[in-house]
Amino acid sequence: MKKSLTLLTLRSTFPFLLTTVAFAQLPGQNGCSALPNQAALKSALTSATDTETSGLNNQMWGVIVDRDGFVCAVAFTGNNRGAQFPGSRVIAAAKANTANSFSLDNTSSSGGSGQPYGLALSSANLYSGAQPGGSLFGLAATNPINVEVAYAGPASTYGTPYDPLVGQRVGGIATIGGGFALYDKSHNVVGAVGVSGDTACGDHNIGWRVRHNLGFDHMLAGALLPVAGISGDPLRPDNIIFDITPNPNGGTGLSPSGFGHPHLSQFLRKLHVTSGDSLSRTGLRVGSLQDLQAYPSFPDTNPFQIPLPYPGRPLSAPRTTCTAKFIAGREQLLPERTISGWTRLYS
Repeated sequence: MKKSLTLLTLRSTFPFLLTTVAFAQLPGQNGCSALPNQAALKSALTSATDTETSGLNNQMWGVIVDRDGFVCAVAFTGNNRGAQFPGSRVIAAAKANTANSFSLDNTSSSGGSGQPYGLALSSANLYSGAQPGGSLFGLAATNPINVEVAYAGPASTYGTPYDPLVGQRVGGIATIGGGFALYDKSHNVVGAVGVSGDTACGDHNIGWRVRHNLGFDHMLAGALLPVAGISGDPLRPDNIIFDITPNPNGGTGLSPSGFGHPHLSQFLRKLHVTSGDSLSRTGLRVGSLQDLQAYPSFPDTNPFQIPLPYPGRPLSAPRTTCTAKFIAGREQLLPERTISGWTRLYS
């Protein structure tokens, strides 16, 4: 305890000592050396935020943790620490801790137990289970945020290489989109990344891109076995699932898979469209709805419901919810599985 207090005092008084102190005096905290540093995280986060067009178009926070839950890097995309929601710094850390805490690789398998293919769970996958009546209800209270760590040090260092979170275990559980385990080239979990600042759905899309930009999304079959997940899509095992339907009895919606996440479109206007329709206002063109059947996260019924831009948004630059956007976004991020029936109509 005395060592911890001394470290926090040194970090607050002499932030330039952070790199030396944080990694040299914390026993067993060696996982960060193999993970991206703050500059790499900031670059990946900025690129992902600039590219992604779902959500509210907000600036973002990002946090990387190692496999033991120690924070390795904290970054933001805006001009200053107040350009993105200040509260999202800790939320991003909690999302990273969540994905790291509940994802596995094949080293978990031994003696007939464990997961021979590993098990990738994004923070979005835990939403439904953590709701009242869900199999994981109460999960958010199991690993509470260490508030002394979360709010330590001068705020002027937040999001910099000298952020007081670095080298510390902040903990926290956040069962909404934005947290992803980091899988190295050997398909081993080496930590996680969490992002926050937009809608939970937009955070998922941005976080997906951040992990890809960092080069820690090695999960597909090849020389090694693929990493398993619960999304129903072997190419994206920890993808978000949109299968929640209204509960006829009120309260929490129903997720048939038990791992669903809301698509956050309740504040958008919607329009029913049928196969072959073209809608420049949505930014998407509908091709064959059969193209969607390979993606169990999405409806395959006709007509398909597509959200229109937010009221007041310029129609020349529409933004959609992630239900529709994620389909279009795959063209950019994962060209090997494009959906040809969907085409951008942005001017």
